[in-house]
Amino acid sequence: NAMLAAVARLAAARRVPCQVSVDMPMCCGVGACLTCVIRVAEPAAPAGWAWARTCTEGPVFDAATVLWDALG
Repeated sequence: NAMLAAVARLAAARRVPCQVSVDMPMCCGVGACLTCVIRVAEPAAPAGWAWARTCTEGPVFDAATVLWDALG
């Protein structure tokens, strides 16, 4: 994830579109257990972000929407 975050920063600095495939541990693979969630920017959400399941909404995300600081 650190490498993906670095690539996302480089792409953003150069204004290049970037998608990343976020590899998170998946227990069920169907979105029921919520072990694979990541935080993504969601302007319509009250907090400005929302949870996204990498097994169902991903694993590929627009790099600009992933909140990298939350992935550790």
